[in-house]
Amino acid sequence: MSSSASLILTTLMMIFGLLGCAALPAAGPGLVDLSAQATAESADFAVIPLTGRNIAVVGPAMVRSINDGLGTTASRPARPMIDVGDQLVVSIWEPSSDGLFSTAENKQTQIDVAVDESKSIFIPYAGRVSVAGFGVEDLRDEIANKLQGQAIEPQVQVTLVARESQKLTVVGDVNAPGQFDVPPNGLRLIEAIALASGASAPSFESEVTVVRGTTRATVRMDNILQGNTNNIWLRPRDTIQVKHRPRSFTAFGAVTSQNLQPFQTERVTLAEALAQSGGLNDNLADAGGVFLFRYENPKRLDEIAVQQSVQATSQGIPTIYQLDFSQPEAFFLASAFIMRDKDIIYVANAPATDLQKFAATILAPIVGTAQAAEVLGN
Repeated sequence: MSSSASLILTTLMMIFGLLGCAALPAAGPGLVDLSAQATAESADFAVIPLTGRNIAVVGPAMVRSINDGLGTTASRPARPMIDVGDQLVVSIWEPSSDGLFSTAENKQTQIDVAVDESKSIFIPYAGRVSVAGFGVEDLRDEIANKLQGQAIEPQVQVTLVARESQKLTVVGDVNAPGQFDVPPNGLRLIEAIALASGASAPSFESEVTVVRGTTRATVRMDNILQGNTNNIWLRPRDTIQVKHRPRSFTAFGAVTSQNLQPFQTERVTLAEALAQSGGLNDNLADAGGVFLFRYENPKRLDEIAVQQSVQATSQGIPTIYQLDFSQPEAFFLASAFIMRDKDIIYVANAPATDLQKFAATILAPIVGTAQAAEVLGN
């Protein structure tokens, strides 16, 4: 190589040393970049190594409680109350044939009534009777008390024949949406969805919202099936909405397939997610720089005693989990870490990759040009 070519290469090396690798294209920040930002006083996120101790806390799936939104932890079905639109039959007996409701032929009178918009019914000689907050037995006692002193030793029976107020609605991505009766012995959330012939999509891709008055709460269907905590007792006039909401994660950086990836099963581990993304790119990846980005629940970080000055958002604390695949135990740790919807996997480039890029992008063309110029000069 001529002295002119050597001079050009020396100058370029000096420029590269001053500018650093920032002048080269990259898939994202490197391991050193993320570590430096995380330790800065004004860090916008927390970086936590995935160790065996930490995996025990943050690895398992976090099951959301539907009671957090509804504010109820009822362990038994709600007591059915009479309400507007209900159809009742009130039967009244008197022992004497000359009573208000009895004759020589029949000592019983049946009265068909409907609960009006004021939550009241009308019974002869008792007048308007409010049913607000009453069950069937409560109403029977109320009518009997109002007839005392007028009817002769009245005996009252109340039968609820049409429970228009004791219905709930199931809508959305179910096979048979509609209104369904809430039986006296109660109805649980999964039972209501079953009455609508089940969700039209797989359970791990379905999301269930319960609307109760002005409150609403949402939980994934597979979280309902995992235990009775989320399989709550429903109440009349509840609305259950089932939506097809498939979960996904994204893979960036030095992986074989950089793409948005759907959850293919109910439970996806970090190891399975990396495999689904084609694994680490052998030519680019820094095995010690495998990261997972998510908004984490502050309570989880408290459990692993992480002292963080990062401010929590409405979604949680911006958190980056780091896993070093150059260590053998990393494969076991990745198999114990459960992915969450909208997680982001990022694999940093190895430091040597930047030198390879520099050599291929800048040095090789310049060397070739210098050599060509030397040949022409000769």
